[in-house]
Amino acid sequence: MKREALILDDFSDATLNLVEVLIGNGFTVHLLTNSERARMFLLEPTYIHLFDDLSSLADALSDINLDNVEVALLLSPNDELNLMLAKMLRERGVPRVVVTLRGSRGVEEARELGVDVIDVSHHIMSRVQRFLQLRYSKITPISGDIGMLEMLITGDSRILGATVMDLERRYEADIIVIREGRLVRDPDTVLQVGDYLIAVGSMSSLSELLRNA
Repeated sequence: MKREALILDDFSDATLNLVEVLIGNGFTVHLLTNSERARMFLLEPTYIHLFDDLSSLADALSDINLDNVEVALLLSPNDELNLMLAKMLRERGVPRVVVTLRGSRGVEEARELGVDVIDVSHHIMSRVQRFLQLRYSKITPISGDIGMLEMLITGDSRILGATVMDLERRYEADIIVIREGRLVRDPDTVLQVGDYLIAVGSMSSLSELLRNA
């Protein structure tokens, strides 16, 4: 039995690429889109379900056996639509639902529904920061005195050239580095310009690390 995926079109090339990738990984794809976009999706096995408004979206969904859908990817630029549909699909038993959100308001609601969130604004911001080497740092409380520090290593960072092990010992924190889209966990890794550093430790240690960075 083929795996089935449901996609709510984002009306960009991202959906086109995603359909190809899913088909290449053995999925049968059900695509919710409009009649103007439908002609762009000629690959098989892609099933096109047309809608133009909320009432016709319900009709389009009625043509899909959701019991067979393994994953739903709700990519539209409308956060409210993505969340509404995510809630309905979770209630109908779809095991994995992923939504894109352009604002932060719906993130908590999505997580309460057991939905995976891709924060588009966060991804855009992080890419721009990397391209332009803009300073960025943020400390987020996690539990009690434990927090998480996110920081982009720029050319004037004072910890440039230090190793992950150096920082872990000095600040008693657990550190990983994201470099060119890959997680780097080697403690001997030397920090470079463009690295994205994530540290978990006490709030006081993270604040000290940030001051010295």
